[in-house]
Amino acid sequence: MKVQWQVTRTAIISLVLATQASADGIERDFEPLQGVSITQLCVESARKGDDPDVKLSIENWSGKTVALTGIKSEKSKGGELYFRGAFNTSVQSESLTILQNETLNLSSSHVGVRLLGMKQDLNVGQHVPLLLEFRDGTVRVDTHALEDGSC
Repeated sequence: MKVQWQVTRTAIISLVLATQASADGIERDFEPLQGVSITQLCVESARKGDDPDVKLSIENWSGKTVALTGIKSEKSKGGELYFRGAFNTSVQSESLTILQNETLNLSSSHVGVRLLGMKQDLNVGQHVPLLLEFRDGTVRVDTHALEDGSC
């Protein structure tokens, strides 16, 4: 029963993402990303100029390997993919690979994503549109800022 719920949840999330992604009126071919779902999405609140972490999980049931290559938001100057190193250091990465039938949790693993140089304060509850750039296409998702530690 639990496995059936996860498959249903993934299908629903995939459908919602496809709707959100095409709601901006720009024609895109999402066929290469079919079967990829974004869950547990949030951004930490931040002050202007800060670099808040973005927390999310990427579920890949597409039957092939996919790669996240970037993240953007109109509320920041840029974004960064990174590996967490020793002594709370980080090393920038060109891409994060998600193998087929794998879930990559970017909130509790050794890899992460963050927005760089917030253009304004990002307060708790504030809407944050994000563009997740994959090697095979771009997906627009929306989330809200949460307090540090609760994201």
